[in-house]
Amino acid sequence: IDGVTFAAFSELLKKHLAEQNYLLAPDARSATLLLYVNWGRTIPFNNLNYQQSLNQAGHSMAANQAARASVASSMQAGVAITPEQQAVAREAADALEGDLLSIMMENRTRDQANEANASLLGYLDDLNQRRDDIARWAGGGVTYDDLIDDIEESRYYLLIFAYDFRALTQQKERKLLWVTRISISTSGTKFDESLDAMIARATKFAGRDSGGVARQFEGTVELGEAEVIGIVEEPLPPSPQEENK
Repeated sequence: IDGVTFAAFSELLKKHLAEQNYLLAPDARSATLLLYVNWGRTIPFNNLNYQQSLNQAGHSMAANQAARASVASSMQAGVAITPEQQAVAREAADALEGDLLSIMMENRTRDQANEANASLLGYLDDLNQRRDDIARWAGGGVTYDDLIDDIEESRYYLLIFAYDFRALTQQKERKLLWVTRISISTSGTKFDESLDAMIARATKFAGRDSGGVARQFEGTVELGEAEVIGIVEEPLPPSPQEENK
């Protein structure tokens, strides 16, 4: 990211916006839009801490169940519960309660991080619409989970905000006309190498409604003519009847 200069970025933006009939104004008097651009990388929720909390809670739950089973066994046998058993059961219950509280705090932190990244990347409306989708609970839809996977990974993002230039300069009113957002997973990609393609795809939606998050996975497969390289003759494996013989 640090290797991308604003001059290089603006040249790419100008080139691809021109293909969508957004042209650089020759002077401020004829300008109708002011574009504000921002780019960077999201900081996702630290899932490692969450998994550690889950593992610790699992151990505590097992210890708590063992302690409760020990106390229940003594009661069923009519044997007095020892102070040691009481202490172990109390410590196990306290440990489990503390670990469950940690999971609740991790979930809250996770929700806050997800909400911030979803808002930044433009996923918030789609997540809210699909959170209670009946298809999700009936096993017929995975879109919500796919969106969550996106915002819980590190992503490069590109944001283009278009303001009414005259309203801003003449009336001192910040009037936002449209926003275009695009992001890509940082895994296996480099921002400087992906920037041209990101801007090209982003500007296709400049000034028009994308209908929500457009998750695109594009690729091509070219099949040439079949060519016989050679024939390898190998004996067929014996049948079960022949093996028995």
